[in-house]
Amino acid sequence: MTSRHEPDPRFLDALEWELQSALRRQQTLQSASGMTPGNTGRMLLAAMLLMAFSVSLGAAGAWAIGRAVDGPRRVQVIQRQALMLDLARSRHDAYIRAAEELRALVDRPEDGGAEAAAPVDEEALLIAEERIAAATEQVELLRLSHEEAVLGGRVPDDAITAPPVRGRDFVAERLAVRRRALEDRLAAHAARASALAGPERGDGLERLRAEERLQLARADLDGLDRLAELRASYLRQPGRGERIERLAMLEEARTEQARVEVQLQAARAIRDRLRSNSAGGRLTQASIDEGAPDTTELELRRHAARRAIEHLERAMTPDR
Repeated sequence: MTSRHEPDPRFLDALEWELQSALRRQQTLQSASGMTPGNTGRMLLAAMLLMAFSVSLGAAGAWAIGRAVDGPRRVQVIQRQALMLDLARSRHDAYIRAAEELRALVDRPEDGGAEAAAPVDEEALLIAEERIAAATEQVELLRLSHEEAVLGGRVPDDAITAPPVRGRDFVAERLAVRRRALEDRLAAHAARASALAGPERGDGLERLRAEERLQLARADLDGLDRLAELRASYLRQPGRGERIERLAMLEEARTEQARVEVQLQAARAIRDRLRSNSAGGRLTQASIDEGAPDTTELELRRHAARRAIEHLERAMTPDR
């Protein structure tokens, strides 16, 4: 049985198979069911989003609670980190191959023949690039975890109060990797939102989604910077470790709250735009509900974040 830090191997295997076979299914479905070329990007987009979930699970699996181990157990820890790094590199290569296939569809000659360019959604290309960036980040994070396992002879520890390992601060190094990735993501989302600005760009929904991704990246970057400050504070005053751990949990809850607020605002804006785009408001409520994001889970997440913040603030009051 796997813990919450470790994805089910069967699940990861299924996700890997999904990515590798996505393009083959595209060819098969187009010929067997008359699937139009315009659906190609959406199908690959769905497969890549599914793969992205496995990337996030893989990061969690790499960071179990740090502890020193000896003998055969140490070898096992190092081997496990090496295998996870190899898997991340393979996944990264698979994303690159999938993106190249998408670009090939766009670059085909537009002569109207059998090899004419397939209209691939811009959104699919954007997601393909984002998945490559996320996989690159994952490889770097797992490379650091492997180095920590080798150098420290322990399961990598990403806690904000984890001690340095033989002079190396792997926590700060991982935070730096994540920050560089977020800066790149922020720049890409800003460029995308700017490119979609203006009333002439379609129905306006893509612009709203691009703006949502931009605001989410900003919230993530702000939260990460606060964690980096807490890490530096702990290194200066390691005796305040317990308080800093609670502060880190508080910052993570605040970042979650900020993310949820962005998503709720975007969901409402998308719903309003769908109503506005309907012919004289004659679009049925069912059609609007189908196209707009469901806010039920978001409301639950907002409630949970608020409760967590309140609880942590109360717990820290005696220390003030």
